[in-house]
Amino acid sequence: MMTLHLLILEDNPDDAELAVKELERKGFNVKWTRVDTEKAFRKALAKKPDLILVDYSLPSFDCPAALEVHRQLDLDIPLIIISGTIGEEVAVECMKSGATDCVFKDNLSRLGPVVKRALEEMKIYRKSKQAEEALWKSESRYKRLYFMVRLMCDNLPDLIWTKDLENRFIFANKACCEKLLNAKDTDEPVGKTDIYFAARERESHPENPEYHTFGETCTESDLAVMETEKPLRFDEFGNLKGKFIYLDVYKAPFWDKKSNLIGTVGCARDITREKQIEEDRKQSEEEKKKLEAQLRQSQKMEAIGTLAGSVAHDFNNILTTIIGNAELALMDVIKDESLRKGIEEIKKAGEKAASLTRQLLDFSRKQIVQPKMKGDAEPEEKEQTPVDVPGGFETVLIVEDDDNLRKFAQEVLLLHGYRVLDAENGEDALRVCKEHDGQIDLMIADVVMPKISGRETAERLQPLYPQMKVIYVSGYTDNTIVHHGVLAPGLNFLEKPFTLEDLARKVREALDAEKK
Repeated sequence: MMTLHLLILEDNPDDAELAVKELERKGFNVKWTRVDTEKAFRKALAKKPDLILVDYSLPSFDCPAALEVHRQLDLDIPLIIISGTIGEEVAVECMKSGATDCVFKDNLSRLGPVVKRALEEMKIYRKSKQAEEALWKSESRYKRLYFMVRLMCDNLPDLIWTKDLENRFIFANKACCEKLLNAKDTDEPVGKTDIYFAARERESHPENPEYHTFGETCTESDLAVMETEKPLRFDEFGNLKGKFIYLDVYKAPFWDKKSNLIGTVGCARDITREKQIEEDRKQSEEEKKKLEAQLRQSQKMEAIGTLAGSVAHDFNNILTTIIGNAELALMDVIKDESLRKGIEEIKKAGEKAASLTRQLLDFSRKQIVQPKMKGDAEPEEKEQTPVDVPGGFETVLIVEDDDNLRKFAQEVLLLHGYRVLDAENGEDALRVCKEHDGQIDLMIADVVMPKISGRETAERLQPLYPQMKVIYVSGYTDNTIVHHGVLAPGLNFLEKPFTLEDLARKVREALDAEKK
């Protein structure tokens, strides 16, 4: 006869005795205790009864409260409800809350079988729990190792997995589940194959047979590793969830402690972008060679252009002096016709040289210049509107590092009645201004000079002479100067070579600008 230590939560002693007699009739040797308060219930639980019978409705301590105590204490003791008032829905809710079963008082004949089954299930549960605890203790080291491997693999971007001899997953990291298998978590792949997940993806898009083509390729490479029993590397590619990808895959045999082959291990990295870059590189190789040839030619032409521009700039200084002094000489030569013609020829030669210099500058800017063929008509000279360029009594500062050009400009301005100061560079200009006592109305400065540029010279002098106008002079055109950021657009600019009339007109225009 089986002894049963029974705890009964019941406020009616007669009902408790009926339940005990029914169990005794079914062959149990019942040792029982009846309680009807929470305090007594908790005290009796400390004695670890084999089974608990609970009446659903009690005045001070009912079944839901008893179930809550049972849950809080995390007891592995079967709890069976005996009631004559609750319906099936309430009974189901009680079992969801932890009750083992429910027996109605008008059908106590069920109590014996229900108790017997509950005790057998608890016995099995306790054995299973003990075995589980023993297994956990014996394999705790391996479990910690597994947890560490899982944590490490799930935090890597590469796909990592292990399969058995039937190509079924034993392990798959988070990246493999999300990027390749579209699995809901890392447990779902266990026991399933690549083909299972590939088929599921294809079935989700029946309208597109090429939506997902991965699966068979993976299986074939697994077989190759198991047949050779050697680590192998593969390029696996195809459509993955509608997107074409390349995977760089490593697979190796998976051995147990006794050196038996039990499956494969593998890892893969998405190299789609690298493959695309490689394809683009191959396709553009010929174009790259052409661009390199063009670059070499461009560098040669740039070097030639730089040399041409430098020569033209220096030559313009000389031409300005030649043409300007020829004009000054013509003003003094009146009677001697032969001398006048000679000077005019010098002036014409200088003007032709200036035209050639302009072509050199055009070439240095990489502008296409159409050469004038022999027999072509001379370009028609545009008629210029006469401009009144009377002199003035203003003070003009000339800053020019070319001595001859500076002297020519000085002579032209003196001829027109201006007071003239001159300096051979920016530093000299600062010295001249420091020694000068009075206003400076206009500065004419070469843009490019050693040590201090024309623009910097103007910026230093502007606070001393706020009303001072500035004309910048250069052998380069104003477009070139502005393009290279040397000067801002819209400033007064005079291009070399210039005539004495060009200089006089530009000076007068600059000085009269605000007056107009």
